[in-house]
Amino acid sequence: MVTLRVLPDYPGATILEMASLLPLSNEPIEMKWGNTKSEIRLLRDYPDRDVTLVVPDLAAMERTAVALGLPIQSVRGEANRAAAEVNSKAGTWREYAARMGPTVSRGMILRATAQYARIGRDVRSVRHVLIESVLNHTAPIDPDVLISLRNAGAKV
Repeated sequence: MVTLRVLPDYPGATILEMASLLPLSNEPIEMKWGNTKSEIRLLRDYPDRDVTLVVPDLAAMERTAVALGLPIQSVRGEANRAAAEVNSKAGTWREYAARMGPTVSRGMILRATAQYARIGRDVRSVRHVLIESVLNHTAPIDPDVLISLRNAGAKV
């Protein structure tokens, strides 16, 4: 089983540096991950091994998850932060979405919409953003633009 973990300054070894040790033990292992083709190839040689891949940021986690066919794992508190930033008037969502990448951003929009619906908040404008970014493949970096157009009465 492969899991992903975000830790910016992880000092551990990579899978390439640990290649000679992998066949010697079945213990769970944690390693620094660069998402290179040679690392992916080597990891696929050990499909039953419990491995934690440590990546430097959420964008790297997104790329790794896509490359390995893994689900994107959320980091504790990111859904709350995304919900606050989607509805923020400060315009910080754009920076957040650029940093996270489109897949993580779409997931955060989905979680924020679900969270707001659960607590009884009005989710019409955020729901519209969710539909546009997930189903119509609009860039999730632009929910503020979509909300403004929708509130202005434009057909988006």
